[in-house]
Amino acid sequence: FSSNKKKDGVYLYGKVGTGKTFLLNLFYQNSKIGSKIHFNNLMIEIHKVIKLKQVSAIMIEVVQGEGGINISEKKFLKKLRDITKKKDILLIIDEVQTGIGRTGKWFAYQNFGIIPDIVTSAKGLGNGIPIGACMGNQKVSKLFEPGSHGSTFGGNPFVSTISLEVLKIIKERNLLDHVNEMGKFFINQLKDDLGNLNIVREIRGMGLMIGIELKKPNLPVVKDCLEKQNLLLNLTSSNIVRMLPPLIIKKEQLKTISKKLKFVLESYE
Repeated sequence: FSSNKKKDGVYLYGKVGTGKTFLLNLFYQNSKIGSKIHFNNLMIEIHKVIKLKQVSAIMIEVVQGEGGINISEKKFLKKLRDITKKKDILLIIDEVQTGIGRTGKWFAYQNFGIIPDIVTSAKGLGNGIPIGACMGNQKVSKLFEPGSHGSTFGGNPFVSTISLEVLKIIKERNLLDHVNEMGKFFINQLKDDLGNLNIVREIRGMGLMIGIELKKPNLPVVKDCLEKQNLLLNLTSSNIVRMLPPLIIKKEQLKTISKKLKFVLESYE
């Protein structure tokens, strides 16, 4: 985000800031200096923008959700954290989809050895109940004054009570360890069942945030899985089968999912 008075808007790097890129594209299309750069290959462009403009903050998902389960490289995130500290730029990590145990850590950024200035959270924070949270370090907290920050689905007593119980259950049932174990098992199972299919380009993920990249875009995978196998999943970025199973899922259920998906994908061979 640029802080200068000309309001150049939001710099869009691939699908870094948010999966809902149609919103960012509105800024991008009306900006004379906006850029689209592939994820994990941003540092040269970031340096250029920082030299040209007064940048207030950089916002990123360390594992892209709607962008196709693209996983950041540690060296990229370290460089990004280093330059934001050096230039006094806020680093904001969007953990709306990746946070609260989804990747095997409380927050996905903890897998990469960095500490951001601001973290956003929602979705898993309420386990289906609408709640959102914005957390900042001591430096950021000084920027807020009473009444300067509000939220439609923020911390009302009802949703906050539920969220606290969600966090308690995750901790007491050791679900972070379970997610790591199930995630590794699921990826190996998918590779065993789908790895030899010509339609599959890559299987990747972190914890229970799994993406299967297909070689052909816009296949009716979602429709076919639902109608033929009673399997509910999602297709994002036109060719990525995205799966975000419950954190409490078991091995036998993951085996079933993999077999059902294989049945559908084989029909596209």
